[in-house]
Amino acid sequence: GEPSRHQFVLDLTHPGAYEQVRAQLLALLGANRIAYLKWDHNRLLVEAGRQPGGEAAAHAQTLAVYRLMDELRAAHPGLEIESCASGGGRVDLGILERTQRIWGSDCNDPLERTAINRLTQLLAPPEMVGAHIGPSPSHTTGRSHPLAFRAAAALWCHLGVEQDLTELDAADLAELKGWIAFHKRHRELLHSGTVVNADTDGLAVHGVVAEDQSRALFSVTLLERSMVWPLELIPFPGLAPDRNYRPRLVSPVGLVGRDGGDGGDGGGTGGVHSGGDGGGQSRQSGGQSSLESGQSGQSGGESGQSGQSGQSGGTGGGQGGAGAGPVREGLPPWAAASPAPVMTGRMLEADGLAGLRQWPETAYFVEFAAAD
Repeated sequence: GEPSRHQFVLDLTHPGAYEQVRAQLLALLGANRIAYLKWDHNRLLVEAGRQPGGEAAAHAQTLAVYRLMDELRAAHPGLEIESCASGGGRVDLGILERTQRIWGSDCNDPLERTAINRLTQLLAPPEMVGAHIGPSPSHTTGRSHPLAFRAAAALWCHLGVEQDLTELDAADLAELKGWIAFHKRHRELLHSGTVVNADTDGLAVHGVVAEDQSRALFSVTLLERSMVWPLELIPFPGLAPDRNYRPRLVSPVGLVGRDGGDGGDGGGTGGVHSGGDGGGQSRQSGGQSSLESGQSGQSGGESGQSGQSGQSGGTGGGQGGAGAGPVREGLPPWAAASPAPVMTGRMLEADGLAGLRQWPETAYFVEFAAAD
């Protein structure tokens, strides 16, 4: 075909070309202790045709790639192959059967990767999708994002770091270490549960629910400013509709957005609370439950005590924030320690997020644990 990206593609349907590539790869793997092979395919095949007649050859080329990978793995059983999707689109069910990792995109911009990872995981399990914490600004978009937002986008997949660590200061290195530890702590769930998504206006809701539905981890990412605020009910799919859950905000750095913080993993339970009669119990509204993050003020209830962080609906609404535990100096009320509320149902009210931040390009992590 015509050159694309200043490249041509070797016609592996041609026996001579196939044998040449096969022999060189086997010689390379046999002469060196190579455990990992990156298989780039940066060329479209939409106009592929076998010469000299120009007959269609894309399908036969794909089958030849499968056969080549099978032969390499048979000769070297411990070899791990990563397939790069890129322009060639070389990620399909046949590739997933033969590779151990795929690369979603060279773009590590977290805003772009939020969409890329979500769509890639409709086909591929997250443990196979390579996603890296890259530098800021992004080399592909020029946009700058804080480390927390970059890490939040990469956390769900086969996590890696693609950055010169010698350029990071002590604070960034400590934060990066925290994100890696956070990933390892949740990796068993992330790479074994059911992947779920639910998008609403300006939001990307992504999560993994354990097979027995006993626990789950979700991220709520504000991609852009919503046209309405507070937000409507946020769906968290995959949770059992007949079970009670205790939700809490978690992350190694508190707010995962533009102002960072140091909430700590599990430190965000204080402001995640449900209003209603009998503090700490979920507030039922038309059969739906609510999640309200620590927010000063009240709505539809008697005035709260000075140590409480917001009330909503009913007398003596759910307690949380500073009144439920010691406040760590310099942290927002929702990051203070407090008992987790009980939540029933699968829809959560997002008006409490207005008390945190309404900024775009901000992510929140919500952990659910079955309370029954």
